[in-house]
Amino acid sequence: MKKKIISVLLITTMMFSLVACTPNMASYNKEAQRVAQWEGQSMKATANVDVEVLNEGETVKFSIPMELSGKAKGQDLVEMDMKMSLVSMKEMAKTTGEEIPVSMPDSVDMKIFATQEKAYIEKKFFMDMMGEDAPENLKNIKEDYISIPAGMASLNGVEIPAEDKAQIEAMTNYIKSKEFESSVLSLLDATLKGFKPSVDMKVSGNTFTYEAGIDDLVKDLNLAAETVVKNYSNVETPLVELLNKLGAPIEKEMLQEAVKSYNKGSFEETTKEMKEFLKGSNIKMVSTFEKDSYKQDMELNLNISSMMKMNMVVKSESKKENNVNIVLPKSVKDLTMQEYIELFMDASMVNKFNEPMIFVNVNGEEVEFTDQEPIIKEDRTLVPFRDLFEKMGTKVEWDEKTKTVTADNGINVQLTIGSDIAKVDGKEVKMDVPAEIVNGRTMIPLRFVSENLGYTIDFNNENYPIYEIEVYNISKEELDKKRDEELKAFEELFKGEAEEKVEEAA
Repeated sequence: MKKKIISVLLITTMMFSLVACTPNMASYNKEAQRVAQWEGQSMKATANVDVEVLNEGETVKFSIPMELSGKAKGQDLVEMDMKMSLVSMKEMAKTTGEEIPVSMPDSVDMKIFATQEKAYIEKKFFMDMMGEDAPENLKNIKEDYISIPAGMASLNGVEIPAEDKAQIEAMTNYIKSKEFESSVLSLLDATLKGFKPSVDMKVSGNTFTYEAGIDDLVKDLNLAAETVVKNYSNVETPLVELLNKLGAPIEKEMLQEAVKSYNKGSFEETTKEMKEFLKGSNIKMVSTFEKDSYKQDMELNLNISSMMKMNMVVKSESKKENNVNIVLPKSVKDLTMQEYIELFMDASMVNKFNEPMIFVNVNGEEVEFTDQEPIIKEDRTLVPFRDLFEKMGTKVEWDEKTKTVTADNGINVQLTIGSDIAKVDGKEVKMDVPAEIVNGRTMIPLRFVSENLGYTIDFNNENYPIYEIEVYNISKEELDKKRDEELKAFEELFKGEAEEKVEEAA
């Protein structure tokens, strides 16, 4: 947890530093804030995305040109029209054998409306994209637009309680306030005191230019991280106060522990690997501010080592408008996020989507389950006994006649299929759920077995539907070290496989 906190703290600070740590960047930020306060604006843009993907030793290329136009009323109501060309993708599909809907047109139009609570997408866009291949549930929608919640619903379609919505609204209003702006700028000034980026915003009249490569960004990230840690004691109190007002309260002790865990050498080693992984990536942004208009040209080159290259060029222009009128669609089919996802899946895919993905590690090493994954039953995790026990280095025996599993690593544990009574060193112990057979594999309750064999279990379902389960009988320090070693080994393996693909392609 502490690694996550320090990473988020440092990277977030680095992102903010791009617009607040030098006079030129502060000037740019001031102009951007002025534009954000416009009562309304009209917008138009052109964009083109060129992609190269290394696929099984061959390079696949395609482009996606787009044209966008629209208008906004304040920061809470937007209407956008987008036209996207699919010609290049269709040509790519012909040469690579990729399957695409036979009726896919050469171009599609998408009309979108957005508020703080909902996004409205024209049904016609999906029908144009999928044609005859569109699922029946989509075809049967009579309304012209489909609406989905914007940040107000979970994947299961469970809306946030009213009191939480009120808190979110209060937080949103606070973020828009002058108090928040002043607090953030003051905090950044103190946090980044003494920090000077290697690449500054260039200013010529009312035009601001920022151009940086991955080497520059990584160098600045390392320096920003070191500066944040150095200045932390001076900003701890205002930082905690700001987080409390944002509805993300955190204890000072937790932040202190995270800052203490920062190691310059380790951090720089990590960013060095990131620099190599993104070697050749760069960004250029040119922004021109007039009294009632704003232009921006942006070019992003993203190069992911041995995997893909993407070049995105966006040219946009916005004009201040005092009387913007946006009328939301009336013919709307309201869907939860879950229902929206299910529109484009068949029943088997929906069921698979709803199933949690359970990853089990024993002392930092992932357990590979052969032909049956762990399952959750009655809020208890059941796992295939043999895969788990063998990973623990525990002797396993199966008695087909009595349907009994026996495990022994100095502690003898016996479980019988269908029974919720187990024996631990001969003593009967009641389990929450019995062992059972699923797809020919004996499934046993993970917590009971592990804890009765002298192991500790940590469950993490913060990233549902992904469950991460740590089973260990070593210290936390040893566990962290083992996981770091496993991660490094995986990165080396991934890097080696990528290099092999490049050599094969050559």
